[in-house]
Amino acid sequence: MSMSSAPVSATAYPTRGRAYYALGMLTFASFLSFLDRTILNLVVGPIERDLHITDTQMGILQGFSFTIFFTLTAIPLGAIVDRTQRRNLMIIGITLWSAMTIWSGLATSYTELLLARIGVGVGEATLIPASVSMLPDYFPPHQRGRAFGVLSVAAIIGTSGSYFIGGQILHALSGAPVVHFPLLGDLAVWQATFVIVGLPGLVMALLLFTVREPVRLGITNATDQESPISFLRYVKRHPKAFIYVWGAYTMTTYVAYCLISWGPTLMARNFGVSAGQFGNMVGLPSALMGLAACLLTGWVGDRMTKGNKRGGRFRITIIWAFGMIPVILLLTLSHSFAFSAIGYVFGTFFNSLTFGSAYAVMQEIVPPRMRGRATSSWYFFNSLLANGLGPLIPALATEKILGDQSMLGFGIILASAPAILLGFVFPWLGMGPFERARADAAATT
Repeated sequence: MSMSSAPVSATAYPTRGRAYYALGMLTFASFLSFLDRTILNLVVGPIERDLHITDTQMGILQGFSFTIFFTLTAIPLGAIVDRTQRRNLMIIGITLWSAMTIWSGLATSYTELLLARIGVGVGEATLIPASVSMLPDYFPPHQRGRAFGVLSVAAIIGTSGSYFIGGQILHALSGAPVVHFPLLGDLAVWQATFVIVGLPGLVMALLLFTVREPVRLGITNATDQESPISFLRYVKRHPKAFIYVWGAYTMTTYVAYCLISWGPTLMARNFGVSAGQFGNMVGLPSALMGLAACLLTGWVGDRMTKGNKRGGRFRITIIWAFGMIPVILLLTLSHSFAFSAIGYVFGTFFNSLTFGSAYAVMQEIVPPRMRGRATSSWYFFNSLLANGLGPLIPALATEKILGDQSMLGFGIILASAPAILLGFVFPWLGMGPFERARADAAATT
């Protein structure tokens, strides 16, 4: 069912102070989600040693254990986002994933850790669809690029910050055979790290009660809003736009997870760098470069969109593809830790360019009432292919094709090269379908 869009006046949006307060809270919640999600990557060695598991099993923990239920719950959660109070849904999700992160620290077997990581994925599946749905109800169109850019900062700061924060925790706990927690008993250092990073999320869940649920703007028919058929019909009208847009950003996310999951382990094997040293030396520069890129992509994306320029902010993925070629080579083939670290830091920069634009581009090709379903549907494919396969494929390439753990760098090259190529091809071919879908969305609610 297609209807003409109801105009939304500037006064319909919440006050600027309320909007930026909500943005800050959502960004910090997202930061904690990425912190809890990626801290595992910093303690690969101790977990493999204590639980007696392989790189491939670790790749499953880093990828599919997190994403399998994330993807299964993404579509129904998108429908819930479009129909219920989004803030309360996020509070439930944060409480769940924080508790599961703490349980990760209590795991004494591969199976327990696998189940805990599944729980983290289920909890985190609520956050982004709800956040992405709420922000357009807080900010008018000409401010959304910057708002999404700020939100995307959380992914970078959370990911890179997990290395820095984790490095500080590991450094502080280094030398202790076990760490004693009241009620929990004696834990190994890697287990204590999970417990420490999981606790702030329980506090964040309480703080979210101070964020008000905004009025949904630009929706003229509540019944049509709740119908999943309307979204499927809309996708059927623009199949190429969704294939190219979802495909491009899935490739960028996939490559990002290849590097995030195995970058610390690569440098540990190539240069003997400990997890704490990696976090201290690479975490902060990566976070700063990621922050700069996220803020830059919001500004650049808004400039690209101004005047309805062809392709708009979707063209940022082409920049990413060209930038990632030297990044991958520098990271994996350097004989110096310094140069390899530089490659990793600039990889964070180029990957961050796409994070902020992804959310905004997704919203531009769908009417307002479909934001939750559009975001969660993309998350379904993105999580399965990118978050799931990004950590797993380099491990498989290293163990099954190259047959040598010391060849991890070449495993990363084999895993990421096809995705970088597709990350260029998809936006190049998809500009026309993207423009047609964007025009249709602007004329439809």
